[in-house]
Amino acid sequence: MSDWRDKAACLDNDPENWFPEPTWKPAANAKKVCAGCPVRLACGQYAIENGIREGVWGGMTEDERLKLTRKKRVFRDRDPG
Repeated sequence: MSDWRDKAACLDNDPENWFPEPTWKPAANAKKVCAGCPVRLACGQYAIENGIREGVWGGMTEDERLKLTRKKRVFRDRDPG
């Protein structure tokens, strides 16, 4: 059975690109690869649903995923339905 990870654009890239350190290696290179990835959304969703804090997943850094998760929580909490 095929997994979304089998189709990821990052398969043949150095894993260190997805775990940048803000002081010496920006996330820009990883984000460029993610931008054209056919499974970017599944990747980002996987990271959020599994509480993965480190690295670039789905074209988002840890801070970006955290902000997205907080926004979703605010909207969910405000939804009267």
